[in-house]
Amino acid sequence: MSHCPICGRDKQDEFCPYHQTASNNLKEMHEKWQIAAGLSWEDYLDKISDIEDTGRWIREVIEFITTQGNL
Repeated sequence: MSHCPICGRDKQDEFCPYHQTASNNLKEMHEKWQIAAGLSWEDYLDKISDIEDTGRWIREVIEFITTQGNL
């Protein structure tokens, strides 16, 4: 079995179950933010990163996406 590129746990799809859920939530919520605020994917990730209450797994996925150039 292959491992999550973020944490090394066994991966489910692209990531481990924790980071996969975070990634799915980021993508789902972007659609809502895009409609409500017209934010691009990059602006959305910046905005979410700036929110103090953003969770660890979301932050780790954002960091992975931005450092890997997977925007």
